[in-house]
Amino acid sequence: MEWNRTSRNTALLLLGLAVYFLFFWKKIFFFNLIPSDGNTLLMSYPDWSIGRHFFRSALLPLWDPFRNLGEPFLADPQTSVLYPPTWLTYLGDWSAYFKFWTAAHTLLAGGFAYLLAKKLFSDREAAFTAGLLAAFNGMMIARSSIPCHLAALSWLPAIAYFFISGRTVLLGLSLAAQWFAGYPPFSLITFAALALLLPLTGRISESALRLLKAYLIFLGLAAVQLLPFLEMLRESARGLLVNSASAFVYSLAPAELLRKIFVPLWYAFFPQSDGDPAMVNFYFGLALPAAALLILLRKRDKYGLYVLAALAFAFTLCLGRINPLYAIPLFQVFRYPSNWLALTALFAPLAVAAGFSSVKSPAWKRVLAAAVALELLANAQLRHKLWVEPVYFSDIPAVLQGYPAGNAIYHTPLLRASMDKGFEIGAGGDALLLRETAYPSYGTAFGYGELGSYQVLSSKRARAYAARVAAAPGSSLLDYASIGEVITLKTDQSGKVLPEPVVIRNPHAKPSCFLEPPGGKIEIVKKGPGRFKGAVEVSSPASLVLSQAWYPGWRLKVDGERTTPGIFEDYFISAPLQPGRHAVELYYMPFSFLAGLAISLITMLMLLLWKAGVLWKKVNFR
Repeated sequence: MEWNRTSRNTALLLLGLAVYFLFFWKKIFFFNLIPSDGNTLLMSYPDWSIGRHFFRSALLPLWDPFRNLGEPFLADPQTSVLYPPTWLTYLGDWSAYFKFWTAAHTLLAGGFAYLLAKKLFSDREAAFTAGLLAAFNGMMIARSSIPCHLAALSWLPAIAYFFISGRTVLLGLSLAAQWFAGYPPFSLITFAALALLLPLTGRISESALRLLKAYLIFLGLAAVQLLPFLEMLRESARGLLVNSASAFVYSLAPAELLRKIFVPLWYAFFPQSDGDPAMVNFYFGLALPAAALLILLRKRDKYGLYVLAALAFAFTLCLGRINPLYAIPLFQVFRYPSNWLALTALFAPLAVAAGFSSVKSPAWKRVLAAAVALELLANAQLRHKLWVEPVYFSDIPAVLQGYPAGNAIYHTPLLRASMDKGFEIGAGGDALLLRETAYPSYGTAFGYGELGSYQVLSSKRARAYAARVAAAPGSSLLDYASIGEVITLKTDQSGKVLPEPVVIRNPHAKPSCFLEPPGGKIEIVKKGPGRFKGAVEVSSPASLVLSQAWYPGWRLKVDGERTTPGIFEDYFISAPLQPGRHAVELYYMPFSFLAGLAISLITMLMLLLWKAGVLWKKVNFR
């Protein structure tokens, strides 16, 4: 009878959580809306669209032929192309993607936050409240429009749980999963989180050794992307450390930080927020200050005080420029001090669990859990961000209609400068203009190449070529890039820029592969992302040029013989040819990927052999 009662109560609890989840994310599940901002339009949707093309075409996702007229795809973690849950989303549409993504990562964050809090504080009701806070806090809402951020953030409680539990292999696997989810700054912050958790393990030296082993597993498993990523970082214009101006972007002033701790961002009451709302907003509810008071006034145990101190330290890191720690170069590896809010997303639920566990009455703890749930649900009801219908992403912009996919587009410096400044033309107005101008990198989602895409790790050569085009707009540089459509903004008679896109056709654009100097004949046998195969006939020395960016890893075969590819105009990949007819093959297969793949496969094999050995010992022992 007792077992039946427990099972029934568990079933009712799970049903209640499912209903709660659906109402918390009602816009996604009941109204088929998608949370959106510039990152969703210009990064997340193009990444997903290009990745789905690779998946459905059964192609190795090494080379993106669209952004910056070609760049590595798999090497960029923000594509999430090596993250297994992403593969499932390629089977459906963009709307189904958000439904699955939100459900899976809410469950991941909440479930493991519950297990972690229960292990640390041995209190089921307090742990349940911690799970609620981890799954439904304001930061999850803020980052929901950037799926790779949401996924990487959601792995943090699982990583912390496996670390505290001493599960080394599962910890290494979780670290790799977080990396593949797609946001490297959160992987760096996770290392800081684990360092802060060391004192909670009881045996610091043993835990540190386990952590080292877990990171070796992580490095081995993630090598297939880590090595190409490091190569991409080396080639990028960004560099390992960012400048001070970038490092302090969206630093939270002390008063603004306090306001965000105690007051939720509701556009109906607070239409303005310092910084990008997707990056700087969080809100954990009034449970957090209440738990802090309980820890300070009632509990005063070392775990509770330590967690509260770690949380306060995490908040100070969001202050950026006024925090003296930012004088250390390591704190300038990534932009946005507000990324350190990921630490608070781990320690805030733990602080609430520590505080609520000091309450003796189970009934009162359930009341507190219900109050937290209601406040979080109320916080989710008012508008925190722009919500749009799926067709906002999937309908091709008017400026691209009638222009064949596979060709390239170019956005003028006038357009980019005006859009970066913003027109402030009403709610969602600028966002609609981003879409209607096919702003970089939105056009890549529909198969259009671009010069000067929205990419943090754009190569030095890409930036230099775009600067040359901007300095000489009427030169043949646009022609070489196969750019047949230039997109700009309309101006009135006084020269004032208007929020209305204008398309200028370029009749002199060269095809996506051409001979320089002109002459001869090209027969294309096969052409795809990062690959060209054809027959070329020239009567004098010439170069076959692809309107694709040169990058380490491009390989060339002429008449079956390996040779060194050339670089045309210091940007495009080319094949130098002597007079005659030649079989030419250009393909992208970087050594960094091959070496990383070998390391990852060896690591997986070693883990499987180790697991098989453990099972074999158990069977023989029995």
